[in-house]
Amino acid sequence: GYVESIEAAASTFMTIPFLRKLSIWAAFTVLVFSLKQFYSVALGTFVFALVGNSVVDRLEVFHDYVHQKFWSHRKKILSRKFFAGTYILSLISLLSVASVIAVPKIMRQGQYLMALVQSDNPYAALADGVQNLLGPEGTMRLENFIASIYPETLASGGRQPAGETLTAYLQQSLKEQIL
Repeated sequence: GYVESIEAAASTFMTIPFLRKLSIWAAFTVLVFSLKQFYSVALGTFVFALVGNSVVDRLEVFHDYVHQKFWSHRKKILSRKFFAGTYILSLISLLSVASVIAVPKIMRQGQYLMALVQSDNPYAALADGVQNLLGPEGTMRLENFIASIYPETLASGGRQPAGETLTAYLQQSLKEQIL
C-alpha cells in the first residue's frame, strides 16, 4: 500500500541525477544547520571528501588509460582503495608539514606581538620596526605621506626626529580607528 508507493516514488526520484544531487545537498544543508557547533568540522570533512572523490575518480581514469595503453595483457593491480589511501596519506602529510612549518612562525609572531603590546610605548616599537624595514629615507617619505593625510597630528611647527613623528602619526591614526 502506502509505504510501497512512497518507496517507489523515492527510488524513482533518486534515479534522476539532478534530483539526486539536489537531495544530497539539501540533506547536507539541513544537517549543517542542525549541528551548528560542528560546522567547521562537518564542512571541512565534506569538502575534503568531495575533493577526494574527484581526485580518486580521475586517478582511476588515468590508471585505466595507462593500463590499457601499456599493460592491457596484464591484470589490473591498483584498486580504488589504493588511490583513496594515497589521497588520505598525501593530505595528512601535507597538513603535517604545513603545521611543522607554520606553528613555530605563528608562535614567534605571537610572542613578538605580546612583547610589543606590553612595552611602555608600543607605537615607538612599531615606528622603530618600520624605520628598520624602510630605512631613514623611506621612513621620512612615509611620514610626509601620513602628514598629508593627518596634517593636524603635529601641532608644533618644528620637525621631530624620524621615528618620533611616525610614532605620533601612528598614535593619532589608531586612536581615530578605535574611537
